Amino acid sequence: MRFDIGGHVLPRVGVGSDAAVSSRPVIESLLRRGVRALGNVTIRDEVGVSGLIDDGGRVAGVRAIGRAAGSREETLTADLVVVGSGRGGKVPAWLEAMGYERPTEERVEVDIMYASRILRLRPGAVGDDKIILNAARPDRARGVAAIVEEGGEWNVTLYGYGPEHRPPTEHADFVAFAAAVADPEFAAAIAQAEPVGPGHTHGYPASVRRRYDRRRRFPEGLLVMGDAMCSFNPVYGQGMTVAALEAVELQRCLRKGDERLAKRFFKAARGPVEHAWKLSTGGDLAMPQVDAVAPLPDRLVGRYLDRFMTAASHDGELTRMFFEVTGMIAPVTRLLSPATMLRVRRVNRRHAALAGGVETPASRVPTKVAA
Repeated sequence: MRFDIGGHVLPRVGVGSDAAVSSRPVIESLLRRGVRALGNVTIRDEVGVSGLIDDGGRVAGVRAIGRAAGSREETLTADLVVVGSGRGGKVPAWLEAMGYERPTEERVEVDIMYASRILRLRPGAVGDDKIILNAARPDRARGVAAIVEEGGEWNVTLYGYGPEHRPPTEHADFVAFAAAVADPEFAAAIAQAEPVGPGHTHGYPASVRRRYDRRRRFPEGLLVMGDAMCSFNPVYGQGMTVAALEAVELQRCLRKGDERLAKRFFKAARGPVEHAWKLSTGGDLAMPQVDAVAPLPDRLVGRYLDRFMTAASHDGELTRMFFEVTGMIAPVTRLLSPATMLRVRRVNRRHAALAGGVETPASRVPTKVAA
């Protein structure tokens, strides 16, 4: 892995865990194969849900209709409906139709655009690296992320905040954009790569967190999870991780029965959602293009975290800690423990002394940075 985050190049150290890299279609096909193998699961393809079945304020199933022309609506009864329909889901409107309040929403308008291409790099162009990230930072609202997929092809994604930093898809312009954000070796590898197929773009206007955990009234027989509960900026790669952790919490809740299930589940899911929300929105709020200001406590933590990243660029133990937290293996609070803060201070002081008092990148970060 080759990581440059906020101008801090992390050292090459073992982080104590393995990473499996592949395309999303492969991941999804393997998951689908595993689900199909379960004897008590039936998958209905090409079927959309048009609404919930209201049984006196309790959800008793869904109204479904096939996407093929001429399909008729049918009812599918259920003891429990779990909605994982993504950030564009209609649950708030369905709740309102049943007489319940919509959940309050927290939004961070990021206005970010992605452009991805599959490239075939020359052998050895980036050594043995499998994941490369040159992240956007306050003084450069553009970034590049790349991962090797099955067959040795690379999925390279460029992204930018705001209309002035829209990444292109045409190959020559794609190469030029990458040259401005990638490290020289990777930029040269992209310039010499063979494109495989066309480029694709994806716009992401805002991160949205729907606070179902704050609803006093919520219908029995219904749960919401994944992006339908909280949608994160995809550049941080947390969506599937949070959904998996929510599934673990749901399993734990179901083992204790179905009484007050929604209240217990939303409370249990708050932990992983809050973890990822702080990490992703903190990174976004650091960007001048994001028109929002974090509360003072978050800004103070953000300044400290930049100092943490400065220290991590010179300390393998702090780098391992960073990956454990961003990988949602360890809590965010681990970065803020007294022992960690003391280590950050010592590392930065030692490096500053060796550098002859040269200012660190932390001194260049504006006060808008948030955690």
